[in-house]
Amino acid sequence: MHTTLLQSTDSTNDYIKRNLDRLSPPHLVRAHYQTAGRGRRERGWQSASGLNFLGSFLLEAQKSDQQALMAGALALLDTLAEYGIHASIKLPNDILYKGGKLAGILIENLQGLSRTVMGIGLNVNETFEETQTTSIREWTHRTHDIGALAGRLFRAVLRRFHQPTEKLFPIFKEALDLHSGRVLYRGRVVNVASLTDDFRCVLEDGRVVDCGRLTFERGW
Repeated sequence: MHTTLLQSTDSTNDYIKRNLDRLSPPHLVRAHYQTAGRGRRERGWQSASGLNFLGSFLLEAQKSDQQALMAGALALLDTLAEYGIHASIKLPNDILYKGGKLAGILIENLQGLSRTVMGIGLNVNETFEETQTTSIREWTHRTHDIGALAGRLFRAVLRRFHQPTEKLFPIFKEALDLHSGRVLYRGRVVNVASLTDDFRCVLEDGRVVDCGRLTFERGW
């Protein structure tokens, strides 16, 4: 396990892609501040300097976006549980707690290189006025050492990333149920959006009842 800590960079995902010749997996690159942090579909990710976890993991072996997303989401849930926060997953790539967004995940596969880049933004010590966003600090009522958290998350990412998909999916499904069971779709059959159109998952009565290849469709 190797870690690079930057004062500032445009994006930790992009930093890894520019420096593949000198970074060996598994490697975590994190930054105090990102000038062009981004999430899915190039949406911006704004964060105060030095208050949150902003990092990307360079992982050996290439997995599908969906497999890597499951691993990243479960690693976040594992880590948050160590802080007494039992969060849930909202597709396609968000981690929620009590209705507020705690974290987001961005997966990028490096074709032909057998490498996966897993970017994670996790709100740790920042406080927010709006209720749609939250942080670990807001629920634990104290600040946290981001370096220590990064170590915990790194270990969790490696553990989950190397688990077989057949072991990951039932746990992922249960975490997804925690969110889907309390939203307004209870009692209805809906399509759930995800990173790509490679999955389909049907929710019924707040439970995931049909997940063949998990072909998620747009329209969440």
